[in-house]
Amino acid sequence: MDTIQSANIDGKLIRKDMAKMVSNFAVNVLKKVPSTGTKCTFSDTKGLTEEAKSFAILSCKLGLMGFESDGITVKKHFDPMDQVDRAQFGTILSRLLRAGKYNGGNPYYAKHLNALKNAGIMTKIATPLQKEIRGYVMLMMMRATSK
Repeated sequence: MDTIQSANIDGKLIRKDMAKMVSNFAVNVLKKVPSTGTKCTFSDTKGLTEEAKSFAILSCKLGLMGFESDGITVKKHFDPMDQVDRAQFGTILSRLLRAGKYNGGNPYYAKHLNALKNAGIMTKIATPLQKEIRGYVMLMMMRATSK
């Protein structure tokens, strides 16, 4: 984005935008390579732009988004317009940094959030259903690069 205003730093973060942010970060900053073996097709992305569809698929092929709570099974729906909460973002960021190491918690996000807190990346994990703000997500991704 050209300006902070156009980046909507204080705005809510929805899943299709999260997919673009995290995929770009994974590929361009962390040099992650998507899996060619993971089949990622979602039945609810038909109304999205081609760019948004491609980032939904890329975030899945990177192992970050679009999975059931086990972190292995690809979901049928991506829910592109749903707002991202702390539990979802923490899980995505944890998978970005440590792949599936913390998958399998009960609830699904518990191990992911605790690992991020212990690493000093995510400081507030007591309210996992809190909706994320774009600027805070950007800040936590930047913290992740220094850890």
